Amino acid sequence: MKFLISPVAPELFSELEFKSRFMSPKGTHYSYEVDFQEDEMITITDRVGRSVPLDITEVEDLAEVLTRIVKYQQLKQKTDKILLNYIASGSE
Repeated sequence: MKFLISPVAPELFSELEFKSRFMSPKGTHYSYEVDFQEDEMITITDRVGRSVPLDITEVEDLAEVLTRIVKYQQLKQKTDKILLNYIASGSE
């Protein structure tokens, strides 16, 4: 079973010299494909053909780390916004 992720905006398609490696039946181009082989492994492949195979037992650990990174980035953006508002308001 294959999943396409990270759709590419049409305006970036020509700028990135994007190859039509991953395209949905609707014609949307994607940056990554995740190939899931049930009870065995997944393979994540990018648009230039690099791939990372993972045993199915490793997927949960990867998902946890990626979730932590996303949460960190979200908190960082919120903190940056609060600090910027503080500086811009001239509050003491």
